[in-house]
Amino acid sequence: MSISDKSQQKMFKKKTGENEYHGMLPDSTKDHGGWAEMWPRWHKAMKALKVDKKKQDLAQAGLKQLSDDETAALRDHLKPILEKILQIGYARANLQPALAKPDASQLKETLQTAIFGAARKTKADVQHTDAVTMTGRTNYETCCDITPGRGKAKSVAAAVACLCAKASANAVDGACRFSIKPSTAWNPSAAVEAGRVKQPLAFCPGTTDESLTRHRLDSILSALKRQMKIISSHGYLGELHTTSCGCKNNDGLCVKYTSFTGKDGKAFEDIPWVMTLSTLVSELKERKKAAIQASFLAEQLIAEKDTAYSLAETTKQAENLVEVTSDGEGTGSKQQSGDCMTHKDNKTVCEKTEKCKWEGKTGNSTNLNLKREKDRKHNKQRHQIHNKGQINSNVNYNPNAPRLLNENGKIMLAEIPLFS
Repeated sequence: MSISDKSQQKMFKKKTGENEYHGMLPDSTKDHGGWAEMWPRWHKAMKALKVDKKKQDLAQAGLKQLSDDETAALRDHLKPILEKILQIGYARANLQPALAKPDASQLKETLQTAIFGAARKTKADVQHTDAVTMTGRTNYETCCDITPGRGKAKSVAAAVACLCAKASANAVDGACRFSIKPSTAWNPSAAVEAGRVKQPLAFCPGTTDESLTRHRLDSILSALKRQMKIISSHGYLGELHTTSCGCKNNDGLCVKYTSFTGKDGKAFEDIPWVMTLSTLVSELKERKKAAIQASFLAEQLIAEKDTAYSLAETTKQAENLVEVTSDGEGTGSKQQSGDCMTHKDNKTVCEKTEKCKWEGKTGNSTNLNLKREKDRKHNKQRHQIHNKGQINSNVNYNPNAPRLLNENGKIMLAEIPLFS
């Protein structure tokens, strides 16, 4: 935007207010192809230039010292670089959905719902009405059904209550292997109560980990999945003695998954609380991959930005070089040529001037201006690099060029639009 024609910059200016600009393509302005789509980016760049006072950055990069001819030349060189920057921006935008998940503002409540059956609950205040679907639950067996769509054990807390329960008679070894049993016994013929949910949770071992990582959560779910047993076409998790979860020694302490196959539609991941936690694992995995890609794109963006700013110095240098022809050969000024030709018939005088080089030919002598010879070789090399489409940003690297990092080290995604 800073090197676009002044007439084009005027298109953005509103008639009211010093720093007010059109945020969308005005009805009075013709769309020359893609203008409406690009306008918000151009508007952002115009605000950065005029309102956010980025002129200091531009001056530091040397963009404000360019003549009209140099600015026009710079635009041509900037086009492919800005196209790359635009593509990097599109690629970064495509990563945003993955980077936005899981929603940090909802993550805590999502975990609480999966673990306790309701948001804003803890193991100290969770109720049996939170952990278990109360409609239709009549006894231990119905309360400990985890079948998707019909099971009453809708949370991790409900599954723990079933696996770690204390039977009222005919004691059975619990799947939790607690050295201390819950004080409140669970009569197999009775439905769950609050104490039968809270007490087993109180025995759950703590952890010194300050955060729940994707790898740790994934390992827990994988371990539970491996412990699922299929007996008579049903799935069981826990301590099973027969084909029934009856909360006594001839049955077992377990949760039941009716018609479990371990495959799509009847898989372990179809259990509601397992599905919630598995989705969280997947989102964290995808976010990490997206973060790595975003970091790579940020490095590319910084490199292209540095190259773009270094072009100002390159353009200045180009104006001071000899004119480059199609084969890379150069022609010097008339004065340089005259100085050299003045001594074409005297080898000694020619070499003493340090402007000419005697080729040693007799008769028709040829002399070359030394500076012109140096420029010719330099320009021929640049011409060859240009034809190959190579850009070496380090050749004309400007150490004072602004970076895309703010004072906090965060990346600032800047747009540098260009009109053709």
